Amino acid sequence: MSTSQQTPRRRQESLKQIEHMLAERDAMLRLLWKASGRESSLPHAPQPDLLKDFTSLLTDYLAAAHFGLYQRLAEGTERRQAVRRVAEQVYARIGTTTQAALDFVDRYAERGNAHLDPKLPDDLGKLADLLAERMRLEDQLIDVMLDRTAKAPSV
Repeated sequence: MSTSQQTPRRRQESLKQIEHMLAERDAMLRLLWKASGRESSLPHAPQPDLLKDFTSLLTDYLAAAHFGLYQRLAEGTERRQAVRRVAEQVYARIGTTTQAALDFVDRYAERGNAHLDPKLPDDLGKLADLLAERMRLEDQLIDVMLDRTAKAPSV
């Protein structure tokens, strides 16, 4: 198969990976909203199953991003200059958010009484802030990967 034939196939695969990661992200955000008590007028501790489901979806989202969106970047096989340029600007910062999210999962995922931890509301708030930053950076990368922008954004 020639390089010109491989390029559309790679772009289609990238699009599928991006769509999968965005679906995981949306599902994770819905559970973050519920876990943080934002659905009701009174703050409350999330139910244990809800927190477990949230940490599981958070892990799935992080994996979908790592093994889909960032894989060619991490392997150094991304050929598009614009994508590599944006990745150089945002990838380290995304990595920092990944580690913070994994730390959250390690702290809360397997503890049966994690939903009662008095630090949980603050930790969820901090995590939400980090995830908002991560999504902003991911969206910049996705925009350039999908050729939605002609120039690299400033971060």
